[in-house]
Amino acid sequence: MSKNFLSLIIILLSIIIVSCSNEDSVSPPDDTIVLVAKAGSNQQGEINETVTLNGTGSTGPSGFTYSWTYEGDVPESEINFQNKTSATPTFIPPAIGVYSFTLTINYQDSSDSDETTVLTGGSLEIGGTLTEDLELKNIQPNSSLPDYTVTSDLIVPDGITLSIVEDEVIVAFNSETGIHIQQGGTFTNVYNGQDYTFNSELTGMDGWKGILIENGTIDLEQTLIVNAGKTAFANQNEAAAVTLSGTQTNLTSFSDNEFVNSYSYDILVTDKFPEVFRSVESNKLSYNMPIKAPITFMGFWFAENPNILPETYDYIDLIPSGANTKDEVTNVNGFSFYPSGIKYYIDGDFWAGSHISVGRGSTIYIKEGAGILVDSGILSFGVEGEEITYTGIDGKNWKGFASRQSGSKSFKFTTIENAGYGINELGGFLAEAPAAIYSAHFAGGQLEDCKIINSGGFGYYNELSRLVAEQINRTLFKNTTQAAIRINLVSVNETIRKEDHGNTFELDPGIPPVLVVESDLEPVGQLYGLGGDNYYLIDIDWIQTGDFTINAGVHLKFKSGRSFIREFNPFVTLFAIKGEPGNPVIFDGEDGTPGSWGGLMLADGFRIEHLIVKNGGEFILPNATEKANIVSAYIRSGGDQQVFRNSTISNSAGWGIVVESGTWDFEFDEPAKNNTFTNNTSGDIIIKP
Repeated sequence: MSKNFLSLIIILLSIIIVSCSNEDSVSPPDDTIVLVAKAGSNQQGEINETVTLNGTGSTGPSGFTYSWTYEGDVPESEINFQNKTSATPTFIPPAIGVYSFTLTINYQDSSDSDETTVLTGGSLEIGGTLTEDLELKNIQPNSSLPDYTVTSDLIVPDGITLSIVEDEVIVAFNSETGIHIQQGGTFTNVYNGQDYTFNSELTGMDGWKGILIENGTIDLEQTLIVNAGKTAFANQNEAAAVTLSGTQTNLTSFSDNEFVNSYSYDILVTDKFPEVFRSVESNKLSYNMPIKAPITFMGFWFAENPNILPETYDYIDLIPSGANTKDEVTNVNGFSFYPSGIKYYIDGDFWAGSHISVGRGSTIYIKEGAGILVDSGILSFGVEGEEITYTGIDGKNWKGFASRQSGSKSFKFTTIENAGYGINELGGFLAEAPAAIYSAHFAGGQLEDCKIINSGGFGYYNELSRLVAEQINRTLFKNTTQAAIRINLVSVNETIRKEDHGNTFELDPGIPPVLVVESDLEPVGQLYGLGGDNYYLIDIDWIQTGDFTINAGVHLKFKSGRSFIREFNPFVTLFAIKGEPGNPVIFDGEDGTPGSWGGLMLADGFRIEHLIVKNGGEFILPNATEKANIVSAYIRSGGDQQVFRNSTISNSAGWGIVVESGTWDFEFDEPAKNNTFTNNTSGDIIIKP
């Protein structure tokens, strides 16, 4: 065997041994391989200039491969897409548009992908009627530039959805363009079925139309709406940044959005549509008339998360349905004029079928000649220094409040100005008289620390003849053209039920502070004075059989043809007049002239001190024989227990006092009783035989 042949065998054996050794050392595939594809940042490209994509940030085991794919409106055959399996492929964009690329890196059986976008020629132009869903993304690398430019109205028809699916998308609108969501169309920035995208911006440098939802659906939050509402859409009468039109509009949510420099209303609602409570909250508004809407739109917002008004604005314009259509909201808060300190304008007759509540410091303007009918109560609670005000718009006159059904009617620290001009006639209800506050129900009302100013009729008017439990305390009545308060007899001391009631009256001469009219029962309890020369004008024959006390300072004036009858009661009762030195009780006629009212009859027990009775004797009282200021006709035993002293009887058109035949002679003129008689036409006292 030759040496060369032997050497060749040795070499071959060595190769085989080494080869077997290498095979034994091969590792199995690694299931923990980590691949991270990085397609690079979005870029701004130039038309007909080479753009290089950059996947060099991708990581993984040595030897992974690159694979790039393209998506876009421009065909791939026209973009000269090169080196698609390298880390840095290139292409040449031939036109304005969005060029989207997906990088996939592979190693053995593992892979990972990432996307990048190249925008050329500025923002992507969109407009016209959509034929398929459109997703708006953050495609512009420069965060200060718009991602999209709307060149004509972007119309979203039935079955189509316009979505903002990434944060900080900027959409610029050319002048005279906007978004029109038609019936069945949807505009939303809900992404992935649950989360809202953040801080997107809809803007127009020179102003744009805004967003019109016409029987479509909107679900939009945390979006900036800039310079909108410059011109109206073709089928709309008014411009607005956001217009909700049509009775089938679906407002899923419109909250936490911000309006900047709106040219007209931030939110305009032209029709009533199904209410979604708490769906319009915490929007930051900008226009001087931020919202104009049907008054039922209040059912969409919530006092605890209020919309934010600009520092300077006129009011929120709320439009009721009119005198013959009841406005109601379904949420438990009713018509909630909150938060505190907001200005509203009620733009017409308002028939409120739901409860009204008003936050402190609010100002509510009312359309000239309009009225408010309250069917379910009103709670108007201001506080000192943050009073609530209701007044006619631009100082004009309006009709005032009327209430006729259940629910409390409570006003505190509230001013009602320029009301009472005209009769309230709403919802089939017709008031008897004009009044700032007109009541046709009996319970649960109060008027405290309020001001009724410049009423064209009464201040407060209750039409009922039954007992009414409504109190008035510490309230100013100023310049009412008719009585400040009109109440029935049985309720008069329920309405003015405290000695320190604190009510004040600044009225022209001849205007009564309190007008007392007929009731189905007589009053029980006590009557307190109104302060100073203020008086009760009695337009009823006051017949008192039960216990009753008239306290010091009470001034009663009786209309012509009226009288006060202390009528006989088979049961012993106490009628007392408790005047005081320097603070007497006064009974007089309205005109203050002799014979201007009937007079006082005493046919049952009494205790009277410091009473002035004057100008009676207009007619002969029932069962009397002569005209007089006072007719005494007490027939019960115990006449010596009755008291009448320190009183003045004057200016009667007949006698001062007539003591009827067969009745007690109380010796009214006995010096110890200190009664005074002056200027009585027929004489001071006559005792009938």
